[in-house]
Amino acid sequence: MKVLVSYLLFLVFVSCASKQIIIDKSFKPFEEFSQVTKVNVITADLNIISVEDQSSMNDYIGEGLTGVYFSKTPIAFEKNKNDFVKEYFKNALRQRNISLSDSSSNNLNITINKLWVTELIEKYQGERAICEANFTFDLQMANGSSWNGTIWTKITSAADLGDGTDKLSSTMSSCMNQIVEKLMTKNQFIQNLR
Repeated sequence: MKVLVSYLLFLVFVSCASKQIIIDKSFKPFEEFSQVTKVNVITADLNIISVEDQSSMNDYIGEGLTGVYFSKTPIAFEKNKNDFVKEYFKNALRQRNISLSDSSSNNLNITINKLWVTELIEKYQGERAICEANFTFDLQMANGSSWNGTIWTKITSAADLGDGTDKLSSTMSSCMNQIVEKLMTKNQFIQNLR
């Protein structure tokens, strides 16, 4: 009987660890990283032609720590990373009054250099999530003008007594939103869209 109880307890502990953590499109940034800077001029239509993943981890976007033993668990978007990022940028640019059209000859190519979120557990501190993002943007306008630039950011969630796994989605969303906000501060990018 004692062996059976021990075995059942072992199964409970092992089954607590997930095989994969999925981040879906409903993720929201932390309030302090949720700013949406809108463009106050009419822009030319823009077409996001491609998103290319040049990061070292093509299938995953991070590692979470799950279960009682804090097992390293891969994190992924609910669909292909390139498709997820393309859809995210389309929505984020529309929110900022950038006009988008799939038939436009004004092309934006996006390269994912790094997109990674992980949990951090340190002694005597609460669990946190950390995201690092680095994207290269290449804008080619139909009139021959162009702009390209690389934007990066690093976001660390607040440390508290909550589970760090619960902060992964909001930390990733905060990272992505900061990339778009920094893109909106690039005067040459905005000027090319006029």
